[in-house]
Amino acid sequence: ITAVVICFSTVHPNYGELGVPLSIMTATPAFILEGFLMDNEGMKMLEALHTDKSWSSLPDLAYGHHRSLNALGIVSGLGEDLFYDKYPEGWHLGLDSNGNWQPAEELAIGVTRESVMDSPLPYRLLPRMIPLLREENRRFTEVYQSDILQKKELEKCIRCGGEIAISPKRKVSFILDAGELTTGYPIITFDGGRQAKVTATYSEALYKDGCKTVEKVPEGGNVEGLYDCFVCDGRNHTYEPLHWRTFRYIRIDIASADEMLVIQDISYRFVGYPLDLKADFRSSDERHGRIWDMTFRTLQLCCHETFEDCPYYEQNQYAGDSQIMSLVTGYMTGDWQLTRQAILMFYWSADYEGITKSRYPNRVPQVIPSWSLLWIVMVYEYWWHTG
Repeated sequence: ITAVVICFSTVHPNYGELGVPLSIMTATPAFILEGFLMDNEGMKMLEALHTDKSWSSLPDLAYGHHRSLNALGIVSGLGEDLFYDKYPEGWHLGLDSNGNWQPAEELAIGVTRESVMDSPLPYRLLPRMIPLLREENRRFTEVYQSDILQKKELEKCIRCGGEIAISPKRKVSFILDAGELTTGYPIITFDGGRQAKVTATYSEALYKDGCKTVEKVPEGGNVEGLYDCFVCDGRNHTYEPLHWRTFRYIRIDIASADEMLVIQDISYRFVGYPLDLKADFRSSDERHGRIWDMTFRTLQLCCHETFEDCPYYEQNQYAGDSQIMSLVTGYMTGDWQLTRQAILMFYWSADYEGITKSRYPNRVPQVIPSWSLLWIVMVYEYWWHTG
């Protein structure tokens, strides 16, 4: 078992210039896991997987982060840089060809909220309260502004996989369309192309004359916003960012160096809370049906590890938003697990006067008194519907 550990404890959110995602409340660098390897039936424990000195660790120098300068006001996190010439080959298989792995250092034991009151903070562990997120492999539907590459080759690549060869010292740019706003991990498989730079920029909609537009302007629109970047090392890799992204459109910019770069496949993996529509609604007015479908799509985009006010900009669980989303989720799916978790999280956020925070988990405290009252309403509604 291997894991990439990322820590934002030294970075504070900044509304003007981006920073750590507001909802990530890392207090100190550490990786802590309590888990068991079970048999196929889940009845017999085969091995304990708790983190201790028996684990190994390796500093990862390949990753970095940047501010997306044309995405000011987004507080969902920083853009990602990945330099593959510093990437530890075979780490996910536990390989140690250069002898760089070292025994992990134990800092403190982990405890649960119930097991001890004076715990070695911040190593408090909580059992997961919600199901694992749903993940689905998906393909892009269209490609735009691909004059430099042959459009047929690109279309084949995004719809069923197929190689695209980019000759040395070339600059290539094209826009991928997922067909709808979605949340997930873009996946780019490539080979060769040492020192080639690939940038992926994400947008909810196309921009026209510097402004976001609802119009579909495939050949005249532009993509602006948060972006990730990686630099190739001549080997074969499959890139995906560490955190899921929100997009309908992704602009891919490629600048090759002295070697040919071969793009072998481009797709994405949808991720979201496992919502299953169980309710049924019918109306003689077809507009109501469109509102119904749009409502469920909004839920799918705004439910991950918590309820979220919006998936692109903040990704924060607000009490006012959550009280409404709780009812809609319960009515449409019959699932109240996210509601129960949200109620507990807001309870944990209360100050010495009992006032809950307007959003939680969150590194920047904010109080909206009326939303503390909405939390009370949320508690009542949860009890009313579930007993």
